[in-house]
Amino acid sequence: MEPTGIGMIEANEIEKIVREKLEGTPFFLVSIKMKPGNVISVYIDGEDEVSIDDCVKLSRHIESFYDRDMEDFELNVSSAGVSHPFTDPRQYKKYLGRNVQVLLKDGRKFKGKLSDYQEDSIKVELELSKKQKKEKMAPVQEFKLSDVKETKGSISFK
Repeated sequence: MEPTGIGMIEANEIEKIVREKLEGTPFFLVSIKMKPGNVISVYIDGEDEVSIDDCVKLSRHIESFYDRDMEDFELNVSSAGVSHPFTDPRQYKKYLGRNVQVLLKDGRKFKGKLSDYQEDSIKVELELSKKQKKEKMAPVQEFKLSDVKETKGSISFK
């Protein structure tokens, strides 16, 4: 892959470089964010935890495709963490038995433990609010992924 040369670095160039590097590894691309001035943020996740060393290796690999004398850019490579919505089925599998927050397309939010993942649905053991308990909501809810706007990891301090 040859970079474009002088000017803006394209997200699809970075994506191709990252996907090729991560192919066959336990890591995968979650997202790429591009800001004006060639500020590039690459977020990865893995079937296990992502270390700082993993991020440094990927950052150096990406940088090897560009000449800093020709293109000025800022590159940040980091683990996706709990604040990023899931973009890959492997994230659902990784979070089985862990806390998640589910936002449905209709605006409703649910928190609880991800208890099952299927290709088209998830099951969550809910942390029921007082209102949900009064409404006698079932403690385990199944959500069709087509109804889910986003799912994120969640940290509970209870």
